[in-house]
Amino acid sequence: MGIKSIKEKYNYSIWLDYLDRELIETKLEELINKGYIFGITTNPTIFNKAISSVNYYKNKINELKLGNYYEIIEKLMIEDVKYAAQKLLKIYEQTDGYDGLVSIEVPPYIAYDYQATIDKAIKIFNEISMPNIMIKVPGTLEGLKAIETLLYRGINVNITLLFSIENYKQVLKCYVNALTKRLQENMDIKNIVSVASFFVSRVDTSVDNILLKINNHSLNQRFLGKLAVLNSYLAYIQYKRYFENDFKLIVSKGGKYQRILWASTSTKNPNYHPLKYVYELFLDSSINTIPYETLNLLINEELNNNIKEEFFRINNEKLNEDYILNEIKELNKYINFDWVLNELQYKGVTLFSESYNEILYNIINTLELINLK
Repeated sequence: MGIKSIKEKYNYSIWLDYLDRELIETKLEELINKGYIFGITTNPTIFNKAISSVNYYKNKINELKLGNYYEIIEKLMIEDVKYAAQKLLKIYEQTDGYDGLVSIEVPPYIAYDYQATIDKAIKIFNEISMPNIMIKVPGTLEGLKAIETLLYRGINVNITLLFSIENYKQVLKCYVNALTKRLQENMDIKNIVSVASFFVSRVDTSVDNILLKINNHSLNQRFLGKLAVLNSYLAYIQYKRYFENDFKLIVSKGGKYQRILWASTSTKNPNYHPLKYVYELFLDSSINTIPYETLNLLINEELNNNIKEEFFRINNEKLNEDYILNEIKELNKYINFDWVLNELQYKGVTLFSESYNEILYNIINTLELINLK
């Protein structure tokens, strides 16, 4: 079974979790036309990797020479995202706005500032001025307030860095509340798009590290490499519940349901299957955003006829909420799982902030080198 046929039969979308100018100009159109990708996500870490390795940006930084280094970062990001969005616009139109989207993140240093997040998101959204753009906002406590306000104002939002089920429930409520409020005020909801980015592999990385320190053989056999997917299944169960209730009402009024997106799905542990967090998350009407290297692995699997449709049936059979909650209850005798998940969100914001600082350093360094010539 192929990536495109999975999309057609199960509404399971592969998005690319990477973007740089070279990819846009040489490979993106082919990936879209062959049905390999249906959207793109970006973040400061991705952009830092791009600016560090693609010569285009050095020349562009020299051209801009803006006094404010933050403005240079924003302009470079916006140009790439708009360029990619233009190439994906046909997918957006073909899928009624559920795919063909490109995400751009607000600066991570404002993740805990409600008003700054709103102002920056509106500025970026209006500057790009395309229907298939989503603004990424972390699902922090302050972020949640901003997310509901932005959705109410008609801004497309990708809520990122979600790890806990409770946090995801809050996000679902934000989306429903915002669109319900628009309906109550006779405002249109047709073109508002949102996804909730639930992070996966980092959960196993953290839990596995703690388990290995405990060094209990039976505990390791039971839980190593299991919690990330189990936690994701819990989120998906909530997602399907909203399909039957709140989302159904929104769709009946002309709006869209908020899709769940699996993020951080490259396999970090070499002992696990390289497509573990793709195959084990074959669940209908969801999105999996994957790095370019992971996409190439998946394309190779398709070429070798190794993508199995039965994974959808197998994964659905594992959606047993009572069993999963019981497993987490047992794990909590040794590890405070909620603490691990909350810590992961905090670390996620910190890591993106560090990447943003590295972009600043690269820009400053590039301009200094240019001035020395």
